[in-house]
Amino acid sequence: MIRTLACGKDGRLEQGFDLKRAKELVKRKEVWVDCENPSRKEMEEIGKAFRIHPLSIEDSLSEHQRAKLEEFPDYSYVVIHALGLTEKLTATQLNFFLGENFVVTIHRQPLDAVTETTAFVKSKPDVLGRGADFLAHALFDALVDDIFPILDHLEDRITRVEDEIFKEGGVTVTQSKKVLSDLFRLKKDLLQVRKAVWPQRETMHALITRRFPYIHDEAIPYYRDVYDHLIRITDLLETYRELVTSAMEGYLSVVSNNLNVIMKRLTAITVIIMVPTLIAGIYGMNFEHVPELRATYGFYEALGIMLAAAAGLFAYLHWKKWI
Repeated sequence: MIRTLACGKDGRLEQGFDLKRAKELVKRKEVWVDCENPSRKEMEEIGKAFRIHPLSIEDSLSEHQRAKLEEFPDYSYVVIHALGLTEKLTATQLNFFLGENFVVTIHRQPLDAVTETTAFVKSKPDVLGRGADFLAHALFDALVDDIFPILDHLEDRITRVEDEIFKEGGVTVTQSKKVLSDLFRLKKDLLQVRKAVWPQRETMHALITRRFPYIHDEAIPYYRDVYDHLIRITDLLETYRELVTSAMEGYLSVVSNNLNVIMKRLTAITVIIMVPTLIAGIYGMNFEHVPELRATYGFYEALGIMLAAAAGLFAYLHWKKWI
């Protein structure tokens, strides 16, 4: 599906035209062509209309491109990944073709950033009318802003896992597997966000410092603002990674401590049982002359000694807080 928008310096917005019309409008207006889930035929038509290199066409049709920035005679080609959060974290490749008077965006799945920017341009056509570089900034800004709710969600998950680990009573055996699974999923999601954000940061830095011909001086401060947001995001990601690592170390410490407590209690129980077992073992030996063997109340005396010894050991171990 192809969507087309165009606006001149007069602020009049034109939309819904075909690619032939786009080829004419680009000579005197700023044009935005957005293509969702394009066919090869549609991409070839876009390539002819905006003189896009066949290699760039091939790259935009592939869903496994790394984030990159390439410069061609008539345009700059940018590949970034838009992050989304439904039931799980997703990354969708977004291809930018930025020329002097046009922006072409290619993506397989619907993207909130594109939808939001389209609505923004329709309400304020001068965003597009000021230049293709300002439209590209609006798209970059929307993509970056969509990352912050994902970071908030990850922070909430980290807090819940930490509360589960350090709650009173510790992690039970049934909860242990779930906590460990949550920690590894958090680590994986943070890595996925980092892999998407760091190349965007490098791309934005290149757009600011290398001074591409299609990004004019008046637009640079806006790109610098997006770059600042990306720096903030990467700093938060590093903080969250450290928190997850600390939570994992804390989880292992809690599990180890719980195991030590269990072993201590089992040892205390063993000591308590040892004395009655010793007495019973002595009187179970097959000797004829054993003291008190034929005593009338010998059995009850032995039981009393066993109970007294067990009670005394229990009281002592309880005083030492072993049980």
